[in-house]
Amino acid sequence: MLLICKNTSARCASAIAGACLAFAALAAVAQTPPDPARGSLILDQRNDEFGLQLRQWQQQHEIERATGGDPTVRREMETLHLQQRQRQDALHSRQLLDYDASAIRRAPSSGVGGPQPMPYDRTRFARERAEQALHQDYELDELERSTEAKPAEEVPHWGPTLTDPSK
Repeated sequence: MLLICKNTSARCASAIAGACLAFAALAAVAQTPPDPARGSLILDQRNDEFGLQLRQWQQQHEIERATGGDPTVRREMETLHLQQRQRQDALHSRQLLDYDASAIRRAPSSGVGGPQPMPYDRTRFARERAEQALHQDYELDELERSTEAKPAEEVPHWGPTLTDPSK
């Protein structure tokens, strides 16, 4: 009887181990991008998104400090930031559609293996993203110049006793 239990538990353990390995393999296959070039394009786009978010956050911090939280300036800044993110999303979507369309078109086959997908224009996509980033930088700089910063003498510098030392 003990022998039967050992065989059953061994079979159960091997079945569980096999199922775990199958799930691990399935997860690895699901995370592997089917097309490395498309994955590279997506990584470049995510990098650009992060760069824009960082520049916008830095600008928001500087303008908030300079204007003292003026709601009009804040609305103008948030509107500009939203428009920039929407334009960036539209560019990224268009680039992915262009890439997918180029993958659907097939180049004539010159060897064994049938037709190969046409390569996408990576340099054109990078140039488009760089032009957009430059345009966004100009917009952010223009917004910073258009905001009125408080002169340094209007900002109180509090002493250790929480009294204004200039008075």
